[in-house]
Amino acid sequence: MNTKLMQVAALIFIVLISPTFANNQDVPIGKCIIPLDLRGQGVAIEPSETSVEDDFTMDMTLLTDKATNSIGLIYKYYFIQPAPISRFGDSFSDVMKGLCARVSTEPFGSGFIASGLLKKGGQRCWGVSIPLDPNNDEMKEGLIIIMMFKNETLNEDLVKNIKIEDMKC
Repeated sequence: MNTKLMQVAALIFIVLISPTFANNQDVPIGKCIIPLDLRGQGVAIEPSETSVEDDFTMDMTLLTDKATNSIGLIYKYYFIQPAPISRFGDSFSDVMKGLCARVSTEPFGSGFIASGLLKKGGQRCWGVSIPLDPNNDEMKEGLIIIMMFKNETLNEDLVKNIKIEDMKC
């Protein structure tokens, strides 16, 4: 009887507690850090690059898996004036459609989530757009994450399980 109780306790620990000890890597994006569980995939994190447009500034970080010749992209936008969240969602959808075919986009929290098939490679790609400071239907900062690694499950998990509250700026 005691053995079964110990087995159940061990199973509960594995299921509930051990995911909190995930192998997170700190991924820089602009002046922020996002912890991502890349599952030891050997993903190289390129230094963040910044570009300035008329009405926004954008930081971009490239994640590269050289072993499979596949990538992930993280964009952080800073708008000079508040921007409609719907317009940010439309831009996100356009970026996804530029990279992937048969893109399906739907609401996800205060932003949007999308999946499709990578145009070069055919694996399922996943993306998410997240307003970082939603105020009514507008925002001044937003995050777009698009994962196109060969590991489709990793792509989906990274996008669906992003924890913005763990982002440090």
